Amino acid sequence: MGPRREVSRNRLTRLVLGPMLRPMAAPAWKAASDLSDGYLTLNVVSLKKYEGHELDALQKEIEKLSRDLRGQVGPQDDAEAAQSKHRKLLRLTQATAVIQGWRARMKR
Repeated sequence: MGPRREVSRNRLTRLVLGPMLRPMAAPAWKAASDLSDGYLTLNVVSLKKYEGHELDALQKEIEKLSRDLRGQVGPQDDAEAAQSKHRKLLRLTQATAVIQGWRARMKR
């Protein structure tokens, strides 16, 4: 007999769960955090891999993180902290706009 072929975990997941029922690569809270920090960006190509319920969860986490950021009060003389906070809010707002645009396009 020839060498035994090992099946990778991703391939096994695809075989067991099917192509449309695969779990999200990262939890929604982690993806929202990565979005705010700039490690992840959303575009049409990256949104194709998400299903409706995953987008719902991601959008809820983005909204929750945005509320938490808006509620943070920092010292008035710390311009760097204020800039960082506003950059994070900007990234989250842009991600929300991309998700809403994607959903509007998919309804057509």
